[in-house]
Amino acid sequence: MSSGPYAKGVGRGPTSSPFLSSSSSNRRCFDPMRCTDYICCWGLPSYSSILVVEKDSLAWREKELSVKMDMDDVFGRSLAVSDSRASHLGTEIQRHIDERKIIEAKLEEAIKEPGGKI
Repeated sequence: MSSGPYAKGVGRGPTSSPFLSSSSSNRRCFDPMRCTDYICCWGLPSYSSILVVEKDSLAWREKELSVKMDMDDVFGRSLAVSDSRASHLGTEIQRHIDERKIIEAKLEEAIKEPGGKI
């Protein structure tokens, strides 16, 4: 009698699946999409197990989308703060440029006046 992996009955038929319960190993479903076992006797995933996987996948995608939306909010706020700060710094630079021009104009006037010292 052979006892290796090719022994009679080993790895064949619905009873060879590790997912089948002993109660389901003797029956044969006619519609794999309506089978209630994790792996039906046809060797296909059951419809209910597919739905569970799809539900988990959908929940994961929903969480991922929520995280991406939160990141978008954070980056949007950061961008708004950066834009505001850049605008403020631009105004400050322009103010300093205007002050410098005024000081240079006063310096030119002081140099042109007779007897003006710097």
